[in-house]
Amino acid sequence: MTITNKNGYDLYDLLEAAGFRETYRRFIVAQAAHESGNFSSKVYKENNNPFGIKYVGQDEAEGEKNGHAYYLTVGLAVKDYNRIFKGYGLVIGLATLANFVNLLKKKKYFEAPEADYLKGCTWFYDLYFPKGWEDKKVSGAGGSW
Repeated sequence: MTITNKNGYDLYDLLEAAGFRETYRRFIVAQAAHESGNFSSKVYKENNNPFGIKYVGQDEAEGEKNGHAYYLTVGLAVKDYNRIFKGYGLVIGLATLANFVNLLKKKKYFEAPEADYLKGCTWFYDLYFPKGWEDKKVSGAGGSW
């Protein structure tokens, strides 16, 4: 049984601090949980990269490790994701998770079939954000980054 963990809610808090609207924070946490195997992948743990971002010389990353961008902190990965997010035009009216995933697919953010990626993101969205989720979440980033 997969359960939520503090890393997902810490990421939500980092996204809030970075200025992401609540709807997008939820979409992005679901995406990151899907990309990182619920924050348990080697790329997440060793690279501080919950998004599966590839290294292309971006300032926020230290370089490449495990085939992906390596960040000193998850907060720097969030900063890089914010750059990507704005560059994709994602800040304009994506009302549903399906719209969000569709735009990511159009921008070639992921290679998997769109339906499969949406299914994974939806599963994690429902896991992390069920009705009353704020009463259940683990509080604060707590300096874990």
